[in-house]
Order: sequence, then C-alpha cells, then structure tokens
Amino acid sequence: MFEDAPSATAGITGKRDKLLGKPGQALPMQPVRAISFDTDEGSLLSLDVSPKGDMLVLDMLGDIYTLPVTGGKSMRLTSGMAFDGQPVWSPDGETILFVSDRSGAENLWLMDADGNNLRQISLYDDNPVFISPEWAPDGQSIIVTRYWADRNAYELWQFLPIVGDMGEVLRSTRAENGSDTSINSLGARFSPDGNTIYLASLSEGDPEFNALSAWGITRFDPETGEETVIVPAGVEGESTVPSFRPAISPDGQYLVFGERREGVTQLKVKHLGSSVLRTLAEIDPDMILAGLTNDAIARYDFSSDGKAIYVNRQGRIDRVMLKSGEVHTVPFTADVSQKLGPLGRHPAIIEEGPVRARLIQSPELSPDGKTLAFTALGRLFLKALDGGQPQPVRPPGVTGYHPSWSEDGAALAFVSWSKEAGGDVWIATPDGRFARTLSSDSAFYTHPVFTPDGRSIVVVRSPAETRRRTYMEYGQWREAELVLMPLDGSGARVFATGRMGGTPHFASNPDEVLINTGDGVEAISLADGARRVVTQAVGPGWYFSEGSAAADDLRVSPDGQWALAQIAQQLHLYRIAIPGEVFDLSNPTGMHVQLTNIGADYFGWSEDGQDIYWSLGATLRRIRLEDVAFERGSAETGASRVDIAIMAERDRPKGRVLLIGANVVPMSDRAAPGTVLVNHDILIENGRIARIAQAGEIGAEDNVLVVDVSGAYVIPGLIDAHYHVADIRRDVLDFDVWGLKANLAFGVTTLFDPSSLSIDMLTYQDLIEAGDVVGSRLFTTGPAIFDFNDFRSKDEVVAVLRRYRDYYRVSNLKQYRTGNRRVRQWVAEAANEIGLSATTEGALSYRFGLTAILDGFSGVEHGIPPIDQQRDFVELLARSGTSSTLTLMITHGGLPADRVFIAREDAFNNEKYASFVPEWFREMRFRNVPAAPLCDYTFGKVGASSLRVHRAGGLVGLGAHGDVPGLGTQWEIQAYVESGWTPGEALWAATMGSARTIARDTALGSLETGKFADLVILNTNPLADIRNTLDIRYVMKNGRLYQPETLAEADGAASQ
Repeated sequence: MFEDAPSATAGITGKRDKLLGKPGQALPMQPVRAISFDTDEGSLLSLDVSPKGDMLVLDMLGDIYTLPVTGGKSMRLTSGMAFDGQPVWSPDGETILFVSDRSGAENLWLMDADGNNLRQISLYDDNPVFISPEWAPDGQSIIVTRYWADRNAYELWQFLPIVGDMGEVLRSTRAENGSDTSINSLGARFSPDGNTIYLASLSEGDPEFNALSAWGITRFDPETGEETVIVPAGVEGESTVPSFRPAISPDGQYLVFGERREGVTQLKVKHLGSSVLRTLAEIDPDMILAGLTNDAIARYDFSSDGKAIYVNRQGRIDRVMLKSGEVHTVPFTADVSQKLGPLGRHPAIIEEGPVRARLIQSPELSPDGKTLAFTALGRLFLKALDGGQPQPVRPPGVTGYHPSWSEDGAALAFVSWSKEAGGDVWIATPDGRFARTLSSDSAFYTHPVFTPDGRSIVVVRSPAETRRRTYMEYGQWREAELVLMPLDGSGARVFATGRMGGTPHFASNPDEVLINTGDGVEAISLADGARRVVTQAVGPGWYFSEGSAAADDLRVSPDGQWALAQIAQQLHLYRIAIPGEVFDLSNPTGMHVQLTNIGADYFGWSEDGQDIYWSLGATLRRIRLEDVAFERGSAETGASRVDIAIMAERDRPKGRVLLIGANVVPMSDRAAPGTVLVNHDILIENGRIARIAQAGEIGAEDNVLVVDVSGAYVIPGLIDAHYHVADIRRDVLDFDVWGLKANLAFGVTTLFDPSSLSIDMLTYQDLIEAGDVVGSRLFTTGPAIFDFNDFRSKDEVVAVLRRYRDYYRVSNLKQYRTGNRRVRQWVAEAANEIGLSATTEGALSYRFGLTAILDGFSGVEHGIPPIDQQRDFVELLARSGTSSTLTLMITHGGLPADRVFIAREDAFNNEKYASFVPEWFREMRFRNVPAAPLCDYTFGKVGASSLRVHRAGGLVGLGAHGDVPGLGTQWEIQAYVESGWTPGEALWAATMGSARTIARDTALGSLETGKFADLVILNTNPLADIRNTLDIRYVMKNGRLYQPETLAEADGAASQ
C-alpha cells in the first residue's frame, strides 16, 4: 500500500464513504452444491494469446483456463464461487491479469501463469465494475474501463501492476467544456509501441438499452490527450451502425474491430495505411443493447505472428486467417465444476381465512395521544391505543384517506377519491355520524389539515383529470396548489403553487404552514404565500442518479427544533441547528440518529411534539423524544408497539360449477405439455378444482351450476411472472383498476410484481383477495431492495428483510443491484435463512446474471447475455434451478419486441382492448412507436437460447413487464413461439413455469385436483396456433366465471 493512498473511497449517490478492503478478504457465502460436466462449447469466452504464441488464456463461467492454441483439454487455473474473468497475459508471459470479485468487491488481480501466487492490485471495497483490462506493451501499467452506474458512463483508468495501487483516471467521462454529455471509453487496447490507445468511444448520447448508440473507434494519446476518430459510427437505412472492441495487429498495420450492421455482428479489418476496409468474419450477436460489463463482444486476439485472429463464436474457438478469412476450429474440452450456494426458493405461503390488512396507511395520533386515526383497505378507522377493536368511521363501501384531527379532537378531516367522481375534502365527527363535504369542486385532494385556530383546512389540490390520465403514480411529489378552505364555507383560496408533496403541518408560527417542496420543508405564509426554507435533508439515492437524494418525506416538530426524515424506507431524527441548512443524513455533522433498522412506512409527531410515532405494516410504534438514545436502530426496541388487526372476508365463492365436454390441456406433465384430455368435465367446488374426469362420470347434482363448454379448450390461467402494476393509485386508492381488469379479460389470472412501485401494492393484493377490486390475482415482492440501503453488515440486511417477512407478509423478495458481490450474497443468505424466495435482476449483465445463479437466487429477471448461450451456460443455468424470465416485450439485450407486435396487430384499434383501456393510454403506448427494421430485433435469438435451457431441464417462466396490460402477456407467449418454442412449451412457461418461478406451483399453474380454479376457456385449439389463446370464451379466476368482453360474471348457462 502506498503511503499517500486514501484509506477510503468517497461514497457515491449520497452514500457514506467506504473504507478500502484489506488483502485476504473473501466472499462470505460457502458453497453447498456443485455442478459438474464436460463441455466442448463456451459462451462469451474472453481470449488472449500468450506472448510466445503457444497458449490461450480464457474465462468460462467465472473461472480461468489455459489452452494450447492447437486445441485439446483446457486446464482450469481458478475455481470456487468467485467470478474471475477477462484474463490477459503480461508481456513477458509470466503473469495473468484478470478481474475478480473474490474479495467481495470487483478488483484487479494478478496470478502467475500456472494459477499460483494470486495477489490483489486494487483494494476497492465499494461497488466498482471493471471491464476489459489490458497491459501496456512494456508491462509497466494497466488500462481498464470502469463503469459508473450513477452516471451511466464508462471511464478509462490506468493502474500500476503493484499491490495496493488504486489507479487514476486516464480518459474522463466528464467533458472538458463542462457539458452534461458523457464521454465513454470501452475496450481500450494499446498500439504495439505503447504510444497510443485505440478504444470504442461514445460522446453523443448515453449508452442505451432501447436504441443503438453511436459508438465509434478513436485513437487516443495518453500523454497529450489528443484524439483522432478512426472509425466513426455509421448509419445504414434507419439503423445506427456502432463499432467496438478494437485490436491492433502486432505489426501495427491492421485495425480489427466489431461492427453491427443490419442486425449482424461482424469483425471488420481496416488497413491503417491505406484505410481499406473489409469484412473478416461474422461473429456472435453483440451486447451493445445490454449491460456492457463484458464489453460489447468477448475479447478476441491476434496470433503472435499477426496472421490470424482467435475468436469465440457459436460456442467454438476459431482461428480466422487475416488475409483469406479461412477458418480453422481449435478443438477444446473443459471440465466444468462450478460451486454454488443453496437455491433460495421456498414454497410461498397461501393465506386462508379472513383477509388481514397488511398495511395501515397515513396514521394520525389524536391531540390527546389516546386514539389513532388511519386508513386500511381503503376505509377510515379509529383505534383506541389502550385497547379495543378498531372502529370504522364511515359506512361500508365508503372510502376515506389522509385523516387529520382538529386541535380539540372533536373533528376529523379526510379526503375521498374514485375514478368516476374524483375527490373531495370531508369533515366528520370521530364517530362518523355527522359528515359533510367541504370542497365545492371535484379534484384530487390530499393531506387536509386543520389550521391551529380551527377555522380552516389547508389541503393539497390538483386536477382530477390529471390524476386519471397519469399512468405511473410514483412518490409523493406532484404539481399542485396549496388551498385554504374556511370551515364556514366562505370560499377556498389558493395561496401557493408548485411541486409539492407530503403532509402540510404547523410549527411554532400559526400563520405559516410547512410542506415539502423540491427545496425541502418550506414555511409558507397563509396570508400572502411568502416562502422560506426551514430545512432540507439528503441521503442515499438511486443507483442511477448522481449525488445525494432529497429525503422522501420530512416533518418538523411542533416547536421547530427537530425534524423527522424518511429516506431509503428508514426513519431519521435530527436537530435543526441552522434554519434553511441542508442536513446530510449519510454524513451528519449535528445531532442525528437513524431511529429504525427494520423500516418505517408512515410517521409523525404527537400534538405536543414530545412523542415520535411511526407505522410499519399494520404495526404502530411510539417513543418519547426524551427517551431516544442516539444509537442506530435503538428506537425500535425502546418504542411501544401496537399491532392493529383489520379483517375482511376473503372472496371465496361457495358452491359448485361443472364444466362439461371440454378438451382439457392440464399442463400437469412437463415432458408432455401438449397433452389434451379430450371430452372431459371439470368440477369446481368452493373456488378450487375438485375433480377432472371423462365426460359424464361426474354427476350433475342439485345446486351445481352446469356450463356446457363442448368442443372448447381449457388451459390453466396464464401467469405473468414479471409484471409491474403501474396503473394503481398511490396512497389515495382507486378500486377501479383498468390494468388489472384488462389482464383478467385477456386470460391472465395471476400477476406477480417483482419490485412494486410502492407499498400500496400490498393493500391492492388484500383488496383483490377480499373481492373489493376486480382483476387478476396479484402477488408482489413489495419494493425491491436497492443499493440505497447502503448495507455494511449482514445484520443490517437481516433487519430489512424482516420488514418483508414479518410486517408485509410477503413470500418473495427482489434484490436489485444492492451493492457489491458480498452484499448480494448477504441478501441471498439472509433471504434463504428466513424463508423468502429472492429473485434478482442482472441488469442485462453477464457477470451479474452468472453470479446470481452461483449465489442461489431463485430467479434472474430479464434476459442474461450473451444472446446466443452455448452448452456451458445452458447446462449451468438448467441444472442450477434458478429461473429465468425473459421480458422480451421490453429490454432483454435487444430492442423491445412489443414494438413489433404493436405495429403488426394494430393494437390501438383492438375493440376489446379499448373497452377496458382508456384512450389516452392507447394513444401514449401505441401511437408514434419508434420504428426500427426487423433485423435490429433479437428477441427470436434470446428466446431460442432460453428454449435450450428449457429443453435441458431448466426453469423458464414468462413475464411481459406490464407495459401493455393484458395484451403484453399474450404477445410474450407469441414471441416465445416465434423463437422456436412449440405452443405447448410456451404455454408451459406461461403457466407451470411461471408458477414455479414465483414458488406457487402447489396452488397455481396447472389443472389438477386441489388447485385454485384459475383457467381460460378457449374456442379454438392453442396447441395448433398459439394465437388462439386470444379466442376466449370464458375466464375463470378463483372459481368465478367471467365473460371476457365485459368481466360480468357468467350465470351458467348452457349456451355456448
């Protein structure tokens, strides 16, 4: 370690600084499984030819191997759970440089050529991503790209090959002119003389998943910074033509690089003297539309004499002659012996009996501190905190949100909302007997509060139509008005406008109301709207945002001396030392404590400011301010706790339904998904399948509803295992959710949301189970676990995961870029230990996807590069038990496939779809879709790779992401078939494959006795034409039979 080296790295995205790692650190997870097989195919093999020209070094599945250039059996140099990759020989052939996460974070490593004497160069312990390391020709330095997620940029760095060197920026992502444009560097390699560097450069726009970026090849002088464009990005028809991964021949005369043109990836050769350009060879599809953590294509290399290129394609290692293009395959075999952690999939808990609300929302203490007002399941309740059952304030079926108390406790203010009627502000006595509307105009109202003199209400208002036309409602912020409504009806007055959110509240000055704005908590004069900033708090933010993030919510104490801040779903307390100052919750300089370790949903101060309270799930905690110990999380154990039980009857239809004469496609045998039980009857009893038998064997007893479905085909209800429900309303709920209805009408009986936009999804799950909201079944992980949690220990991870199991009562978890490999392993371990099935997202990165498989995550969402997966990866994924859900309709390593289907199907004019989905959404989603030639789409290739996993015994589910409710799932199934899946295989993925993916295959996914009666009755055979899944006669969910055109319940009828 150098004497002047830093002891820590600066925290990014508002996180705390991170101490450097120490030599000898290791990954925490211990392997409990091993997968072993021989392969003669490899995926995304990074190749480097030794200086003597006799050996190749390569990586496969996170291990490093050597192989004679003539072929044969490869020799593994590294093993274990670590991801070791992108190896390159030192110029003297004695040392191998590679990237590894074996210390817990990615760093640069060295080892001797025989695999011994491993030593760590960099000692980062935060979450760096290093790509395409290369030696300088003199062996005195190393260049490598570092990816910064917060700026979505790829930066060129230089290191010394010395233990403890932390590197320095060589080509910054920051433009010298100070513009916001990022300068990206990827796949950098030295010229043979070491004087210049050739690299892929992107300086127009950012790297994207949804559009081809204009990468070109640039020559860079590391001494002067001078740059010359050698190969600019091109255009072919409607497509951008990017260039990437340059390599220079040993004699310095030829530049070879990758190019994508009209959907085909090729190696091109350019003579640097004459500028003559020609095609050398077609190679595997690039990853230019994915996470570039393994570069755009795998590393290839020149032979030592410069006459040939060694490249990995179609699973082979090919030697391609530079002049003739003649190909010689290098035969190889590899013994794969990969160690894995335990598979973290656990049977989901299927709750029975009454529905118990998972959440209380917007709790508000009465002025005397004895009663709590709150919303649960859309209704307003009061709960005496010294005991007794919660009491509803309003009659059944009448909603109420955001309650607040008058200063004397004699009245409640709250708001209502429905899509049809809009919203109003209400005043009621606590017993609910006397209630009246205060608002004169329908609008979207939130957070009404009484002024200290009790004469008026302050409320946040915005147009109802704006809310109706908002698709994704996320967070508390919106453009709105702050309105003063006198209780005497003398007329409302707007006294402030702008972007605001949260709950208005009062401190020591009764003439000013405090509310959250973009600048923090502002005090706004009730008389003239004059504003001043009281406080702002910042802390850890999203991984994709630079700098600190503002707190999600802030509440100043009644005396104005303290503030409660919520960020990263945790509650903080800090002292307001200087009014208007920004307080950094990650690096506090004044009195501060993080009150919670498990989490907080809603929070507030008591009327006198002496108590702090917060809710989590359906639990209220409360602590005296004077009892707060300034030790992280201690308030959770020091606070009192009240568990609040709000119960509702579960929707479980009573009685029996007999479907007669059906052709049943049961999906009960994975090996035979095309099985059809011809002319069978299905008996449904109390919402479950009671029996399936040959027609006529089940007697039609009294009180059995008989439905003649002769000749129809009955399949299990479709399950979308990756669907983000975006059209629900946040906090102020709406029971009429068109997206859920559209899904059910199109045969999707179950939706699984892996990373809900907010905790409100938990309440919607309850409302569906209670039958108060019509639509598909809904399960969720709740909000995903992101890196803004800034975990520094496994205990911190366990605390947060307890929130999900013990308070939200979910069975599944979503980990999304939570931190470095150590942190991700903590999440996998903790989830497994407490019985949560944790899925994850590889961010369209090969290494992130692969390490998720090795760490035992139950699933990987979206596609995993490379697009063409060969036997090594296929076997590992198939045998691991980790599920894969492709989401072909959106980004998956290629352009979103839904664009193809939108154009092909004339979706805007689909009459059935229009009957459920508002016109504004159809206009937004289906009009002016970006055009691209069909050759630029890769969903067929991605689906074909996944089919290999499925046929190798792997678990593949199906999900369309939710961007096109209802139709999207149907299109996703069609995309599987267009990728080569048989209709039966695609239906398996959309039923049992998805049910197993979300760990609910004991209750859903197939037509078998005892399972929920979720099924789709089709007029025509889907096994003959997968588009027949759209030819729906009836949809049944939970034993209720619906007409697909209206979702009116069918009355049984014998008519067809």
